[in-house]
Amino acid sequence: MCTVTAICPPPSCGGAARPLMRLTCNRDEQRSREASIGPAFRSLKDRRAVMPIDPPSNGTWIGANDAGIVACLLNGNPARGPGARRGWPERLSRGRIVPDLLAADSLEAAFEVACEIDADDFPSFRALVLADGRHFVAYSDGRSIHVTEPVPLGGPLMLTSSGLGDALVDPPRRALFRLMLLNSPDVLRSVASFHAHRWPDRPHVSVLMSRPDARTVSRTIVDLHADAIELVHRRLDDGLHPADGNECFRLGFNRTEVAA
Repeated sequence: MCTVTAICPPPSCGGAARPLMRLTCNRDEQRSREASIGPAFRSLKDRRAVMPIDPPSNGTWIGANDAGIVACLLNGNPARGPGARRGWPERLSRGRIVPDLLAADSLEAAFEVACEIDADDFPSFRALVLADGRHFVAYSDGRSIHVTEPVPLGGPLMLTSSGLGDALVDPPRRALFRLMLLNSPDVLRSVASFHAHRWPDRPHVSVLMSRPDARTVSRTIVDLHADAIELVHRRLDDGLHPADGNECFRLGFNRTEVAA
């Protein structure tokens, strides 16, 4: 359960600190799920990556590597018809997928990794992978997988999911995204406002969501610059505000030398 956006801010937005690309992820999870850890550095084959860690899987849903690749994963929650699958027995954790993608040296190599994923191994998901202003998306319904060809990011992109059903939350969140980003003079500010948006009368479908059994638990922002990546991970409290204490982590590295 997540809402993910990706933008390439124009030169007029953000001044000298403007990233070439920004990915933002609101992570929605069960209230009973253990909080994320990190971010932390991990060695993945020949690559160095940074990612928050999901304790139950020891994997992650978002991260970036020192080849300039950013990857993010959303659970898939298709509409459930009569006789539809209600569980995913004996499937592997989706927390493995992003680290496998971040072991790649290029977007093309990550594309090949995605094409080799066995859909039978994992519950349904969508994975967004970006680098150098381009992206692709891998879609799996738990039976087969489809991977789009890498293309330029172009305009703002939004993906979203919910345990209530993706078809329930996608239309209102997508309409809001278009409204807030269309012709915006400051897309960085507008996308931040989008990820903080709540409908008082519809908290369960809001981008910053809350319902009795689940809520938005964290927000992660990944900025890709010409020679560096910065990942900022903030956990949120039950009031959907940044949690007390040292909850804001900034870890960056360029493509040849790691630094925190």
